[in-house]
Amino acid sequence: LTASQTYSGKLTVITNGGISEVAVRLDVVSIPLASGPFQGAASPRQLAERMRANPKQAAPLLESGEIARWFQLNGWTYPVSGPPARGVAAVQQFFEGMGLSKPPALQLSEQELHFFCTPPEVVQGRITLRTTAKKWVYAQVDSDKLWLRVTTPTVSGPQQAQVAFEIDSTLMEAGGLHLGTVYLTANAGQKLAVRVQVNCTRPYEPLTHRLLRPFFVGALLALMLRLLLTGPADLYARSWGQTADAAWA
Repeated sequence: LTASQTYSGKLTVITNGGISEVAVRLDVVSIPLASGPFQGAASPRQLAERMRANPKQAAPLLESGEIARWFQLNGWTYPVSGPPARGVAAVQQFFEGMGLSKPPALQLSEQELHFFCTPPEVVQGRITLRTTAKKWVYAQVDSDKLWLRVTTPTVSGPQQAQVAFEIDSTLMEAGGLHLGTVYLTANAGQKLAVRVQVNCTRPYEPLTHRLLRPFFVGALLALMLRLLLTGPADLYARSWGQTADAAWA
């Protein structure tokens, strides 16, 4: 049962002397927060009021999951889905989930990025998540391609946060255009995305190498074919020799 709620029910007893009903009422009392700087808080609203006065003390409790476990113990739905933000941003995240703070409007420094690379080059890239409001921003970051690797999966900061990623050309096919997307889930579940376009060029190769490559490939194939045929040919020669010796004998 959820704490800080009143429940009522009815017991019906059917006997040979008739039917009797007994009303039952149950008041579920919450379990106060047991430890920490906000010890004794008996409701989410009371906890939020104390957090507002001491946000820096609240951040470690939110990051460690202690507040989430307290919610679960009392049967309350925790207002934050997914991993908690870092530092004071975790308090901002909690307040937005509780509906006590309006999430800021967010924007990205870039909507689309273009890169050129040559294997085995690894190219670094950055995106800035920001807001004009005097609030913290936070986000979980991911991508949809293996070659597009996010190096800061969790970001946060006052009014802006830097998202870093790298492009690994060794995981791409050279000589083509590749498209990927960096996805952000930010304040109050806001979804943002950046399109990444990469032109992966082939490494420089001298003209003589390009001209001689077919010759070397053909020579290698001929050598392999000769090695494959050497065994059967030798065996056949030996068998033919033994047959001829037997005929002469």
